[in-house]
Amino acid sequence: MKRDTTAGIEFAQREKRVNELLYSLLASLEEHREQFDADGRTDWALVSELGEIEAQLTEVKNFINNKE
Repeated sequence: MKRDTTAGIEFAQREKRVNELLYSLLASLEEHREQFDADGRTDWALVSELGEIEAQLTEVKNFINNKE
């Protein structure tokens, strides 16, 4: 972070990047569901991966809400 960058500018830039990551995540989850459907909805590895994603997102949510 540059010294001349205000907190407001930096916040806006980081918020934009976080939103981009969230949209990318939603697209990836859609691809994950499509793969699960294509595999006959029986691939437990994909179910497990989704469980890991859920756990990590819960950690992020708890961090944002100061519930670490």
